[in-house]
Amino acid sequence: MARGLRLLVCHHYVREVGTALQALGYGDVRVGTYPARCLQPSATLTERERTLLEGHPNRPEDEDLVVLGFCCIGRAAGVLDFLHPTRVHGLESCFSLFINSRCVRRLQAEGAYILTPGWLEEWRARLDGWGFDRATAREFFRESVSRFVLLDTGVSDATRQEFERFTDFLGRPGETIDVGVEILEHHIRAAVLDWRTDVFERELRSSVGRTDARLAEHAMALDLLANLTRTMGEEEAADRILEIFSMLTGAGRVDLVLGTEDTPTFHRSTSQEHLAHADAIECTRLLRPGDSHALFPDGFAVRVRFRGLDLGVLVVRTLPVPERSTDYVNLALSIINLCALAISNARTETARRRAEQELMSKARELERSNADLTQFAYVVSHDLKEPLRTVAGFLHVLLRKHADQLDDGVRGYVLQALSGTQRMELFIHDLLRYSRAGTRAVTLVPVDVKEVLATVIESLHVAIEESGAVVEIPEDLPLVFGHVGLLEQLFQNLMSNAIKFRSKEPPRLKIAAKAANAEWELSISDNGVGFAMEDAERIFGLFQRLHTSREYEGTGIGLAVCRRIVERHGGRIWAESEPGKGSTFRFTLMRGSQLKRS
Repeated sequence: MARGLRLLVCHHYVREVGTALQALGYGDVRVGTYPARCLQPSATLTERERTLLEGHPNRPEDEDLVVLGFCCIGRAAGVLDFLHPTRVHGLESCFSLFINSRCVRRLQAEGAYILTPGWLEEWRARLDGWGFDRATAREFFRESVSRFVLLDTGVSDATRQEFERFTDFLGRPGETIDVGVEILEHHIRAAVLDWRTDVFERELRSSVGRTDARLAEHAMALDLLANLTRTMGEEEAADRILEIFSMLTGAGRVDLVLGTEDTPTFHRSTSQEHLAHADAIECTRLLRPGDSHALFPDGFAVRVRFRGLDLGVLVVRTLPVPERSTDYVNLALSIINLCALAISNARTETARRRAEQELMSKARELERSNADLTQFAYVVSHDLKEPLRTVAGFLHVLLRKHADQLDDGVRGYVLQALSGTQRMELFIHDLLRYSRAGTRAVTLVPVDVKEVLATVIESLHVAIEESGAVVEIPEDLPLVFGHVGLLEQLFQNLMSNAIKFRSKEPPRLKIAAKAANAEWELSISDNGVGFAMEDAERIFGLFQRLHTSREYEGTGIGLAVCRRIVERHGGRIWAESEPGKGSTFRFTLMRGSQLKRS
């Protein structure tokens, strides 16, 4: 009977491990738990913990136990004295189950307190267990924690709502990182592979003990198979497999052909001769569809298959003792699954490295782009603004000291030149705002939209009074996750546009907000001149204007800045309008809290 595996994990991560096991298709793996020892000193194990680790209650005799994580429980005195080393898949931190260890250390160095959905479900009981009321808890975390970071694994729809309650209760900012269970799958795959290798080695040791003739062959197989458990590329894995079968069988030639029938994509051989494409195709045809192996006079072929997917064919030729070909085939069939697993893991590792390299390349490219933008902003502010101010200054001096010497035509030219320098300076200013909106480092915190609007209305009070504008603001405005300065700039751009592009009637602006899933949808409506809907997307482009500078002043950058700000907040912005009937600009922002104000 095949042995089973019980994966023993901290009870905080039972759902994540179950989700990962289902995705991996590990039907022979069950999940057990041990209690969390978060923040506990390195004391001795309790009797219950020792019982769980030594032999989980009601565990069948044919079921092995592997501990995953082992971070807090492993600090207890003497815990390794009775645990077999191959039965522990330890990690530096339990958070490393979901994100890179370097990210964990960086977050902790920044003073972040990292949470997971399982821990978050028990936060009220945990605070009660520490003897913390709300005031004590706030004082404790204010001194030691810069922010809370939730590693959202996606196993529960209620996690984010509970996280908002938690951060609101403690009065500290929160940040959510969507981590999923992909990295956890990698750890589980490694732990299960170690276990399966251990099971295979035990079964193989039992098998090789039956006859002296097989003992040396299987001993060599153990050493070689051990190399398959480490991370390697596909070519190296193929070479190790060829080496294993060459040593086990003593065959004159071993070929490994990967790919489908008639379409081989990869082939390696122990022979010095190159395996021609036609020969590789011939190897794939040695097995009939559905057959796991085939015998021929001087050797055999076995199919390499992983989780029902055919990876290729292994062909062994010129056996020194053809009479034992059946024994060799049985041995090959007993280890070919592990070989297939090694090839699959090699491909996964290659894909991971390629994705990591692409990600690093894109990150470097982004850094270079941001550096170029920063340098450009410096050039604009220093090398362009100063000459413009010099030109404007000389023109003012010309008008002041030589006004009586200038006729109306020359005076008009000078005034036009002054107007041009002013427009150019405004253009440079808006371009700098656009650049900074995309390169400035932002930290998102809960922001009260009502307070943002109060600041913006105060800064626009002159334009509001001169135009006779009326601004309607509802009583109940939400909290959103955002950057205060950028959100103030967003609202100021949209509201000043509504005042600038007004009709003959006094401007009337209406602010509104409504819930939209995990976001808030905010809108600013006006009764201005409006525009045709075919221009609704174009107006958010850089330097895009629907009117001439004589009709309405501006540079055509303001709405591009708005889009950039909204996208930096993970939202989207769009507009609805009709000529002569006003416009409505809508945008989405992440919810800062679902708790109502008192």
